[in-house]
Amino acid sequence: MRTPAEAAHFTREYSQLRGLEWAPASAFFAWLFFVHAFTSWPPTSTRVLWPVIPVVVVSVIIYRHLNRTYGVVRFFSAGQGIAIVMTALAAFLILQIISQAAFRIDVTGLFFGLMPLRAALNRPFRRHWHWLVPAAVAFLQLIVIPHQTQTRAISAWWGVYWTACTMARLWDHHLLVRSFDNGRAE
Repeated sequence: MRTPAEAAHFTREYSQLRGLEWAPASAFFAWLFFVHAFTSWPPTSTRVLWPVIPVVVVSVIIYRHLNRTYGVVRFFSAGQGIAIVMTALAAFLILQIISQAAFRIDVTGLFFGLMPLRAALNRPFRRHWHWLVPAAVAFLQLIVIPHQTQTRAISAWWGVYWTACTMARLWDHHLLVRSFDNGRAE
């Protein structure tokens, strides 16, 4: 890319490749679930929650770096983003309540599986098959542990899910850098 306009167009077309922004948060969730699965520390312990500070600091640094390097693109306002998240959360809670009452099945795996599945299938050039790994881990939760339980096994399962999401986000960043460098070499 020779001009900032080309970089902005590239970022607009490949906005989902900015996965590095969310990699620290995914790694933090993996940390929380693995700590719960393999230690006896309480979830509200300072020993468990201390990584929040470096995660926030690193996320801000990454966000600024990506904006400086690849450009800033806004698809919707903060209010629209909050509305989308709240609608998805409400739909999830309603579906969870209905499924618990009618079938006694936990649909958390379905909800968390649809997000990476959408990421894998709804991208230009379909180069994002790596998102199928976290989707498969989440969908398998429905089969392996169908009932909502708070065991160490389910915590380890979700730790694997968040680790797979972190790796997919890092791979997205690799694709972003590789694509940007290919455009720069022209």
